[in-house]
Amino acid sequence: MKNKMANYRFLTLIMLILNLIMAPAISAQENARKSDQDPMRLPDNSHIIKEIETRVAGSPANLDAVLKRAGLSARLMNFRLATQQDFTALGLGNVLFIPIQITDQPDGRKSVYFLAPGKETLTGVYVNGNGVALEYVKRLSGRRVPAAVGDQYSTRVTNLDGTVLYAGNGVLEKFDARAGSGSIKYEVKSGVGSAAGIIIVITQSRIWSMRKRTTIIFI
Repeated sequence: MKNKMANYRFLTLIMLILNLIMAPAISAQENARKSDQDPMRLPDNSHIIKEIETRVAGSPANLDAVLKRAGLSARLMNFRLATQQDFTALGLGNVLFIPIQITDQPDGRKSVYFLAPGKETLTGVYVNGNGVALEYVKRLSGRRVPAAVGDQYSTRVTNLDGTVLYAGNGVLEKFDARAGSGSIKYEVKSGVGSAAGIIIVITQSRIWSMRKRTTIIFI
């Protein structure tokens, strides 16, 4: 009886040790699998980086011009206005949204309230541990600038390969030009994996501030 108990304890100890040894490897494999399946994952851009390094060739002053010629121009972003978003229902998990600055500078953008009807703008990027996604907003209706309550908008989010992760339409529900605030209510549909076809409602509240006809803040 004592031998059986000793053998049992020995086998239990061996199993525990094996689990401790294998756990990191299994965890790493699981994380790699999740990363490969992440719709926001970065495409392989190693060849682009090598090409840029070759063209710049030790002259960092040429980098901006080289990137523009390659269609990789930088955008003016305000990381201090970043916000966290939970898009688990859309299959994207928890992400960080970094807005593109509203400014008259060419690398910025217009406020969504000051888009002319039919115009679209890249409003910012979503970031997670595996990659990024781009958020676009388009004004669909209205006659004047700025927009008015009731005007229609559309939104879409894509990864860097152009795959649509979610898209939908919305309406400007509130807009107070004096206070510089408003909100657009969207109904969007996911295009991601097991979440594909799921529809949720997103209300985006945005704040802008004007100074000498230049919008300087966007949240």
